[in-house]
Amino acid sequence: MLRRDLGPWRIEPWAVSADGTKVAGFARGSFDDPARVCGNPFGCFTNSILDITPPCDGDWDLDDRLTFFGIHAYLTDYNTADPAADLDRDGAVETRDLFRFIDAFVAGCP
Repeated sequence: MLRRDLGPWRIEPWAVSADGTKVAGFARGSFDDPARVCGNPFGCFTNSILDITPPCDGDWDLDDRLTFFGIHAYLTDYNTADPAADLDRDGAVETRDLFRFIDAFVAGCP
């Protein structure tokens, strides 16, 4: 599962790197007022390369740091049985997933 918030942007891919961590494509932004945001009344468009390297499970809030806030974010998802918290991908959010998160947090991120 990819945990990346692209906000109002959607990417239409046309190439993927050999290692599968980068996607090149045409990015389209959907905004309430595109003329104000990007100077074009038809929307925002750009060619992009998106890094889709899987995030470190220990950095749950994706702020590139291992902090209490990441722990809190995971526990919130775990306690509400959010499918993203199912780290072993067995279809259930359970104690094994919590231990997997703790192990990832303690191990640190590259």
